Amino acid sequence: MSSPVTPTTTSTSVTSKKKPPKDVKGALKGADFHNSELTGPRPTHNIPSGGLFSAYSAVAIAAPPQVVYDALLDVGDWKQWNTFVYNVKITKNPNPHGTGQRSHTRMTGGTCMIFYRNISYDPPKQAESRQVVTLVEKLKLAKDGHNAPCVTRIRWQLDNAAISTPGFLLKCERINEIEEAADGTTIYRTWEVFAGPLARTVRTNFEQNWRYRLQDWTRDLKQWCEKKYTQGGAEPTTAEGTVGKSEGGFAAQTAVGQ
Repeated sequence: MSSPVTPTTTSTSVTSKKKPPKDVKGALKGADFHNSELTGPRPTHNIPSGGLFSAYSAVAIAAPPQVVYDALLDVGDWKQWNTFVYNVKITKNPNPHGTGQRSHTRMTGGTCMIFYRNISYDPPKQAESRQVVTLVEKLKLAKDGHNAPCVTRIRWQLDNAAISTPGFLLKCERINEIEEAADGTTIYRTWEVFAGPLARTVRTNFEQNWRYRLQDWTRDLKQWCEKKYTQGGAEPTTAEGTVGKSEGGFAAQTAVGQ
């Protein structure tokens, strides 16, 4: 297992004196949905109620959507830029003999992974988490005939089968949205939702840490993608959209929280 990545900037811990505003009741909508300081329920595909709590972060990235798309899917490179999930181990790849040099370290629908996470820095807290990818949409771009807004979604969730914990006790789902801006750059949004009785323990111990770590994630992704793009190191790849088995064949996802 690789050593954790050192954060490029000082990360805020749960000990911060600044308190976020009180969450609104029920699932967050509109401007509240996109307020990264709120940790109330946010709907996802598999947790439409919004769960017990969530974390959200968004950022504008001065690089094309293809660069961001590849950065998210190429989990083998995460240890070079990601201070939250500092390493990833793929335990099951539904396409182990796929074409391309990176096929064995590239996320696709049905990929099972172990995330090695920095949960907090003060005090230091690391944890492992098993995840399964449930959706990787094909990249949507205006030049390919898609109507604006061109939003591509990638989803993964807690692999309950791998940890022998039924979903009615704990659910966790992560949504990633890559939107092509009018100038060809990227608007990236991500949120993670926790549900079930065991989510109360997670919320008590890590609610604000999760909010700060998603902010770390978007900051790191922005820096990595902009560096790759300006240095000319981002080579376009083609990836077909894929859906994990747990999705039951459902590939389309309407925007939530808009």
